[in-house]
Amino acid sequence: SDGPRCVAGACQAGGSPCATAAAPFCDEVGDDCDACAAALDCDDGQFCTGQEACGAGACSSSGDPCAARGLACDEAADVCTGCTEDAVCDDGVACNGVETCNSATGACVAGLTTCGGSTPRCDIVADGCTCESAATCDNGTFCDGAERCVDGACAGAASPACPGSRCDQEGDRCVQCLTDGQCADTNACTTDRCDAASGACRHAPRTDCANGCDPVDGSCQQCDDVADCNDDDACTSDGCVGGRCNNTVALTCAHGCDRATGTCLQCDAAADCDDDNACTTDGCAAGRCSNVARIGCPLGCNPTTGACNACGADGDCNDNDACTTDTCAGGSCSNVGRTDCPYGCNTTTGACNACTVDGHCNDDNACTVDACSGGSCAFRSRLDCENGCFPPLGCLPRP
Repeated sequence: SDGPRCVAGACQAGGSPCATAAAPFCDEVGDDCDACAAALDCDDGQFCTGQEACGAGACSSSGDPCAARGLACDEAADVCTGCTEDAVCDDGVACNGVETCNSATGACVAGLTTCGGSTPRCDIVADGCTCESAATCDNGTFCDGAERCVDGACAGAASPACPGSRCDQEGDRCVQCLTDGQCADTNACTTDRCDAASGACRHAPRTDCANGCDPVDGSCQQCDDVADCNDDDACTSDGCVGGRCNNTVALTCAHGCDRATGTCLQCDAAADCDDDNACTTDGCAAGRCSNVARIGCPLGCNPTTGACNACGADGDCNDNDACTTDTCAGGSCSNVGRTDCPYGCNTTTGACNACTVDGHCNDDNACTVDACSGGSCAFRSRLDCENGCFPPLGCLPRP
């Protein structure tokens, strides 16, 4: 046929180029115009011209059906005349029945054809039953397309009934779908179904996803922006990427992170809180360290040993011994005795002793009795000299 035309921006079907009486049929396969498509198109309505046939788009005729048997053709009565017996009327074709001769009129009487159904026409040339037109080949099934009558034989449709779509046999119509499964749109976020009334697919979007839907797996998206991803955890960095929340750990903490403050925890156990101070009691509670100072040490505590200090100043180290030098160093007292007292020291006064034995008290005076008492020397005059005493020599002799 003529190609489609564009009219006012819209395509319109073209008209058939085969509009002549001699060749009114358009042959799309051969791309030309034919005189016929089936034998019925060639029927001239005349009995005496014989049987018409359509071959390769052209009409033909078998000629006078009576002449070969020596009979005359009566066009008005559509019979062969001049018979005297049945045998003369036999045209040698089985499919049109058995002919007989009417002896009263001398006219041949046609037999009853054996053709019917999709091939109701008796082809006297081929002596076989053929179709008359596409209508006689129609099998009543819409979906296999329009059957054809080709050279007297029924043939299947040149094309399916619904090219590019699906066929609804019950409704004798072309549709987009017959079942829900045929409406899959590769979008997991729609509910796909086939509308039975129209035969068209319907794709209803999900309505239960507040932040949209992932078309790949059909899951509801978690977020539109970062605010939707707040996990109430100060230790994570919240983000929204492609509709998915991404809550990554923001800190690297050896003992975990405080979700409320976003700071690293200090401990898992008390051992994590050791401050290297023996004077504190170390503890871990809720990830936080505590180092409580020891009580009961009025002068402080030694952080190395954990023992209470003996002093805080030199005055705390008084040992009530005037012979020692009392000092406080590192919380411990030192009481160092004098080293310049060869005969010892008076613990009350702090003075060096003058003696430890009487011999230490020699005053080089023979008239005294030298004695050591309490570290001090005492020199008493001698009482045993009746005639007096001379210091270098002692008692004087009698005169």
